[in-house]
Amino acid sequence: MTTMNDLYPGGRGYHQAHEAYLSTVAQAIAAAGYPVNDWSAEPNDPRDGFISLNVNVLSESSTLPIWTNEEVNVAWTEDRGWCLVTVTESHRSNGRFVYDLEVPRVASPSEVALAVAEQVGEDVTVPSDGYPDADFPEHTFEDDDVPFEQALARYTESAP
Repeated sequence: MTTMNDLYPGGRGYHQAHEAYLSTVAQAIAAAGYPVNDWSAEPNDPRDGFISLNVNVLSESSTLPIWTNEEVNVAWTEDRGWCLVTVTESHRSNGRFVYDLEVPRVASPSEVALAVAEQVGEDVTVPSDGYPDADFPEHTFEDDDVPFEQALARYTESAP
């Protein structure tokens, strides 16, 4: 039986294990027509990261109100999953809003891209990427979860 120590001898690599997954999701979001400014996989506990969309380009090509926000990010945390975060600072409010994306915790990148499009109100076609959706509703970073780690590890290997 595989253990966490088998996957991460002495803990090495644990805090970077989600980097390839977030990178692959960022590529899928860009391929769906949403230009990406930047992305980052943060080595926190719980591990998390974000994909920053280029709202300047998107506001020029679309009249959807979401692109008038100062920031639109797609965010992931291993304990919560995926969400869309919009930020608009004004003198009237601190406009930071979080919209959960109804996808599995380790959803296929194409599924995340589709969920982003749905949340912003667009109908896009995203071809399947061949990765399976993997949901772990009971996952918490505080417990060893080898199947969760193996789902993340799929993205460090070559595409299916």
